[in-house]
Amino acid sequence: MAWVLALVGCTTAIDGPDPARADFDAIATAHCQLAAECGCPGREDMDACLTELNDTWLARLMTGRADGLTYDPACADGIADAITAHGCAGPGRDSSHLCSSYCAPFHGERELGATCTRFDALVSDCAQGLTCSEGICRDPCHVFTGLPEGEICWDNSGQLLDRCADHLICNGQCEPPAGPGEQCGFCAKGYFCDYYSSDIAVCAEAADAGESCGLTECKPGLYCAYELGDRCEPYAKLGEACVDRRCDDGLSCDGVCQGPAPEGESCASRPCVEASVCDYARNLCVAPPPVDAPCIDGRCEVGAVCDFDTGTCRAAAAVGEPCTGHAQCDTRYCPAGRCAELPGIGESCQGTLTCAVGARCDGSVCLASPSRGPAACVYEGW
Repeated sequence: MAWVLALVGCTTAIDGPDPARADFDAIATAHCQLAAECGCPGREDMDACLTELNDTWLARLMTGRADGLTYDPACADGIADAITAHGCAGPGRDSSHLCSSYCAPFHGERELGATCTRFDALVSDCAQGLTCSEGICRDPCHVFTGLPEGEICWDNSGQLLDRCADHLICNGQCEPPAGPGEQCGFCAKGYFCDYYSSDIAVCAEAADAGESCGLTECKPGLYCAYELGDRCEPYAKLGEACVDRRCDDGLSCDGVCQGPAPEGESCASRPCVEASVCDYARNLCVAPPPVDAPCIDGRCEVGAVCDFDTGTCRAAAAVGEPCTGHAQCDTRYCPAGRCAELPGIGESCQGTLTCAVGARCDGSVCLASPSRGPAACVYEGW
């Protein structure tokens, strides 16, 4: 394949009649907005970020079209939605890595294990759901992943140090989950810890749709509908009726399941997107207020913090200035009464267990990590 590399260095915006251009422009805009809000290193300048990402996505578009790859608009929409939905949240102890929902906007038909050619992580001749890595079509969770088995993932106080690879769970260190019939710990997906069937709690298969869940848990994607006689039912998805059903995670019910409300829309019956805040006096999603404006629900714009004594937004304290909590600093790090830069790779994190984006604390020193920090800053699938 003749990959189109020359376009990466250009400054051409994504526009024109190809529908993929508008889709990719939406992804770049969502990504840059979130990266700025999350304080991603090197993403502070919105215009520079948009120029860089628009060029990257344009190169992907031109390459995919030139080499006859299949364009998947649903995948592009899903990436944009995931960027918005994820917000600035870092990895949770029980959360799956984003590789589990990986898709490629441009893909081919080559199967798992086949040789492949790629432009980058999101454009290759592998089939949808696979990524081309080192010339082979692979499961994305073997490429974009967290800590391997045996690595320390949280300390004795329960502080999360990093996310484990998607097929592992964090139990002090990253380890495989317990399988059926094995003594609990943490059970594999689709199984639950059965405390009732024997003297020793073991992992048992969770109930499927329509099955009783009185003494069991339901499989992923299902919930126990106690009002329907303790049986497992699927969550209602975006746009589906929810009068007598629960909505899926991240959705709220207002007759039908809805995602978070964007800026300018009502938050009377659903939360706002991460970048907005709900002004409860008007039940309206608005931009977080700037310096010198009244705080809204304790929030202010990026670079400002709420002074709860006055209820007003003020500029966050700079490095070296006094502080009494991490939230008061523009670096979000107040280790000893003064704002400081987050420690980077190779620097000590003993006592605070905190590192900069792209690094994790092993209990004493910051080590490089591809999954430490908000997805907007570290996830290669965007």
